[in-house]
Amino acid sequence: MSCCLFECSVVFPADADKDRCAEEPILGYENDVEYRKLKCTLSIAKILSSLRRLRYWMCSKGTCRRCRKCCWITSIFILILLTITFITLFVLLPLPFKNSIGFQRSLIFNPDTGPHSDYDVSGKSSGRNFTNQYVTVKKNLRIGLWNVTYADYYYRTKPTLIHFHNQNGDRFKYKNFYSVYAMQFHVIAFDYRSYGDSSTFDLVEDGLVDDAVHIYRWVLNRTKGDVYVWGDQLGAAIATHAVARLRNEGVVPTGLILENPFTSLSDWIGYWYWPLGRIFSWMPWYDAFVTEPLIENGLSFNTSSYIRNVDCPILVLNAGYDKGWSKLIDKVSEAAADRDAVSQGSVSVKDVYWSSGGYYDGDSTYKNGEISDFVAECSIFKQNESVKH
Repeated sequence: MSCCLFECSVVFPADADKDRCAEEPILGYENDVEYRKLKCTLSIAKILSSLRRLRYWMCSKGTCRRCRKCCWITSIFILILLTITFITLFVLLPLPFKNSIGFQRSLIFNPDTGPHSDYDVSGKSSGRNFTNQYVTVKKNLRIGLWNVTYADYYYRTKPTLIHFHNQNGDRFKYKNFYSVYAMQFHVIAFDYRSYGDSSTFDLVEDGLVDDAVHIYRWVLNRTKGDVYVWGDQLGAAIATHAVARLRNEGVVPTGLILENPFTSLSDWIGYWYWPLGRIFSWMPWYDAFVTEPLIENGLSFNTSSYIRNVDCPILVLNAGYDKGWSKLIDKVSEAAADRDAVSQGSVSVKDVYWSSGGYYDGDSTYKNGEISDFVAECSIFKQNESVKH
C-alpha cells in the first residue's frame, strides 16, 4: 500500500524579538492511493491563533495609529481574499460541472481501451477456458466479453455469474478474479460501451442498462441453470438497475451481489471525488449544481431506489475503504432491508478485506465461504418460491 502525505502551513514570526518562525498547520490532507482514503482537516482555532500572532507582530513594529491602520488594511485584505476564494470554490468551479455533460462523464467514467490483443485470450489458462466473444446489441454497438469456464465438461452443471466491473479499467483488470471464480461459476465478463474493445457509444445510464439487459437475455438463451449478478461500485448501480428492469419483464436472477455499492451518484461524488466533490458538497445549492444536472443528463445511478424492486436475495460486500464509504454502503443495505424478505429475499452484509478490482487474494477469498454461503441461501429461497407457485 502506497501513501502520500501533504500538509499546508501558514508561517508567522513566533516572537517579534527573535529571528525565527514557527509553523502552525492550518490544513492537513492525507491520501491513501490504493483505497483512496482521503482526510482533510481545517483548523479554525489555528487560523485565529495565527491572525492574533500577526496582529501582535504588526503592533510591535509601529505606533498605535499605524497599528490600527495596518489592522484595518489586513482585515480588508483577508475579507477580500475569503470572498474571492468562496466565489471561486462554490460558484466558478461548480458551473462547468452543471453545464457540461462531458465534464460530468469525465468524473464518473474512467475507461481503459487497450489493444485488441489484450482481450483475445481464447484458450486455456491455468485450467480455465477463456473464450473472447462479441455480442451485437444494435447497429454500430458491439459488446466485448469473456466466457470463462473451468472445464468444458464441467461448466454445464454450474451456475452462471454475470460480472459488472467498476468505473475504472476494463475486464482485463479482473482476469485473476474471473480465474478464481470460474471454479464456482461459469463467468460472463463483459465491458461496457466505450470500455475495453466494446464499441464507442454515449455513456448514459439508460444505455448502459439496455446493454446489460441484452447481455442477460443473451445468457438466458445459452443456459438453463441459475444466474447470479455481481456488480462492483458503479457496476453495482448498473447491475441493480438492470435487475430491477428485468423484474418488470418477469425475469429474476437467482441472486444479486453488490460490492461496495453507493446510494446515488450525487452522494458518491460528494464523498469520493476530492477535492471537487468535497468542495461541491459544502454548497447550499449542491442539488441545483450537481444532483439535478446528473438526473437531467441521465446519470443519476440511484441504487437505493432501484434496489427496492429486486426480487431475489442480496449480498452486500463492504471492503472497508473507510467510515465515510461504509455509510453509503450501510444506506444501500438499509434500503434493501426495506423489502419484503419473504417474497423478495433477504439481504446479507459481509465485511471483507479484498476487492474484485483491487487487492485480491483469490485462494483465501474462495475458501472464506462468503459467496458459497450466499449461493446456498439463494438455492433455498428459489426452492421455497417454486413450492409456493
